[in-house]
Amino acid sequence: MPTVDELPAATSVSDTDEMLVSQSDTARKATRAQILAGVQAALALPQGSLLGRISPGTGTPETILLGANLTVTSGTISAPPAFNISSLPGAGAPQAGDLVAVAQGGQNAAGTYSTFMGGLGSIAGVDGSNLLTNVTTGVGARRIADTFSDAITLECFGGVGDGVTDNTAALLAALATGRPIRLDARVYVVNGPILVNAPSVWLGVPDGTIIRRQQVTQSQPWIEIAGASVSINGIVFDAAALAAADSPVLQVDTACAVSTFTRCAFMNAWGATVGSGLSINCGTNSRHQLTLCQANNNALNGVLATGGGTILIELCGFSQNGACGVQIAPETSCRLTDNSCAGNNIGVAVGNWELAVPQNAGSVSCVIERNACANNALWGIAAGGYGAMVASNSLTGNGTQSSGGGLLARVGLSRLFGNQVSGGFIGIDASTSWGSLISSNHISGTQTAVTVAACVNLSLADNFLISNVWGVDIAVTSVALAAALTGPVTVSRNWIGFTSAQGGGIWAHDGVLGICVSDNDFNGWGSADVGQALWLHTDQAIVSGNRWGNQPRFSLQSGIIAGKQALVLPDLADEGLVLTASAPIQSLLTNHQVDTLGQITFIRVVSGGSGYTTAQIAISGTGRGAAASAVLVAGQVLCILMTNPGSGYGEIGANASVIITGDGTGATANAFVGLPVIEGRRLRVACNCSVQFALTGSVPQLESWTGFDSTIPAMGAVEFEGNFGTWRAVSFPPVDYLLPTGDGGAILTSVDGGNVTLRPSSGGALHIGSGAEPAGCTSSVGRGAPTGFVAAPPGSDFRNLNGGGGNTFWVKQTGVDANGWVAIG
Repeated sequence: MPTVDELPAATSVSDTDEMLVSQSDTARKATRAQILAGVQAALALPQGSLLGRISPGTGTPETILLGANLTVTSGTISAPPAFNISSLPGAGAPQAGDLVAVAQGGQNAAGTYSTFMGGLGSIAGVDGSNLLTNVTTGVGARRIADTFSDAITLECFGGVGDGVTDNTAALLAALATGRPIRLDARVYVVNGPILVNAPSVWLGVPDGTIIRRQQVTQSQPWIEIAGASVSINGIVFDAAALAAADSPVLQVDTACAVSTFTRCAFMNAWGATVGSGLSINCGTNSRHQLTLCQANNNALNGVLATGGGTILIELCGFSQNGACGVQIAPETSCRLTDNSCAGNNIGVAVGNWELAVPQNAGSVSCVIERNACANNALWGIAAGGYGAMVASNSLTGNGTQSSGGGLLARVGLSRLFGNQVSGGFIGIDASTSWGSLISSNHISGTQTAVTVAACVNLSLADNFLISNVWGVDIAVTSVALAAALTGPVTVSRNWIGFTSAQGGGIWAHDGVLGICVSDNDFNGWGSADVGQALWLHTDQAIVSGNRWGNQPRFSLQSGIIAGKQALVLPDLADEGLVLTASAPIQSLLTNHQVDTLGQITFIRVVSGGSGYTTAQIAISGTGRGAAASAVLVAGQVLCILMTNPGSGYGEIGANASVIITGDGTGATANAFVGLPVIEGRRLRVACNCSVQFALTGSVPQLESWTGFDSTIPAMGAVEFEGNFGTWRAVSFPPVDYLLPTGDGGAILTSVDGGNVTLRPSSGGALHIGSGAEPAGCTSSVGRGAPTGFVAAPPGSDFRNLNGGGGNTFWVKQTGVDANGWVAIG
């Protein structure tokens, strides 16, 4: 039987053609149509798929899906063109939500731009040093590496700003690099000690960076700067008030020539010896500056500066420090401007303010201006030294009602001006100052606005003193400072107002000499009285041009004072107007002279003696109760201060003796009963009525050049001058001798039986004329006949003092020469 290969090939095939098939192991025939019956006439496949086989091995065809990036077009499977960045459209700056293509886990993926960039920091080895950065306000870009090389962080050396970890080692390591240190807004615990021996720069975040001490490891300064320079910005140094520490918060040594602190704070230093916030030991010619800093809650000073350099402190605040907000040593030059000091013992203290100026020779110049010092326990500002300018400061509520106050000045060759002072015991205490000007200050609400003691060449001018108990207090010496006597002191052009009957305007104590009180305006309201305006316990002063409430003059009426008819004037008056005077005036007194009648008002030392370490004062006289104490300097009795004026010692100028006992010898003094007339004092008294000033029995004596009583007619005036304890009339109408008759005539008269004498000078004559005959004639005297010797007009007469019959009285009959004389008796 032939095989299939041996059979001839069919020319064509149709459905009726038969084929051999095996069916149940029996050979049978079937047509092509039968064989293909039930087979799909077309392939049923999903669009975009193929028939193939994806399972391993042989098997039936399987559907194969096309990928997302493949397409079938016209029976052809195609892929998109190759990815070409240059053919893409231009894009703007990437935004956080834009997509970025990445191969992730063997597959392509898309991530947002913010997700892509956020992951860079976690990739090791990525170096951004060469990336450029441009500060908003800058003028050019810098590499990030260059930017961050300007300063290093504490964290680079293991520092942790967690407020717990000790960063002492990290800070020391950072400082050792010599590069600026940048600190974050964190709390860095540094227990120290830290010693900086090289120039250093510290950069913090103002009000955010805190370096705090938690424990004391060694008994030495916590942070000590000994490098040639230091600049610290924006760091709070908190010493934590640790009881075991007695050291400054930060100490600058003399080796540091330049230091700058900006927006820093120094707080919570402990220790009664050196517990200040910032302590600067200024080397010679060194320069130091604090700007916008704070120093608070320190045991001693907020800032302490010593040594021969200079320091500038501006726009800083100092509060709640146990000693001073700022204390500057005598040898340190300083400028302190626009600072605030509150709640300290003293706000600002400069120089040897506790010493008298002559003992202050080591002090140097300083400027203290525009500072606000409030509610400090003792003084707002205390300044001592030479060449100081204390100006335009606001001093409020400093001191108490019994001590301290606004400004304490122990200065020489200085100016204190434009300060606003309110509250406290004393507004300005300028005791022991010399060669200085106190001007244009506004002082209110104090016990005493200005105190002056043991001052020399001091001017107190153009100040506005209002609502103080006392305006100006002038003492002869400062007992506390054992200082010399007050010398020339001028109080002029001040406005002094007060409301209380318990105080007054200006009070000069204990015979102070060399003072001038001129052109001041005194004002009082409430219970205040003009009699309180000026109390001068001295006999030598210049008093002129002072006013009370701008009154042009004071009206006076006579009355009985101590048994004598008296006129009483205000102590400040230069002029008074007498309205009525019923009897001769025997006493011309001031208000305060009336207040002190019979008292010992002051004692003046005549000789200080020698060898005194103790001295007692005894006062004897007709009165009782007067007491005084001696001020001793270098073994001498410098001055004597009244402690009780006593009473009953007699009229003004009465005798009272002073006995000085003690372990020395030779001291003597004079006591003054009542207030004497001030030497050289000028007083003008105008009279609306006729007033007679009596010489006999007057106290103080009312003298004149006549040696008799003086009468001042109505509408007349007299000017008195203080002279050796008396009032001397130096200018007045001489109506006691030349009396107007009221009808245009006048009477030449005398007093007390005295003669009226007309006495031309030698060779002269008495001229008699009239309005109609101004040439008139003469009357003259001489010895011998006038013929040939005395020229005169007709009608003249001549008296020959040699006498003799027919040769004594001569009359001129003719001519105007020396002839024509005829003897008629």
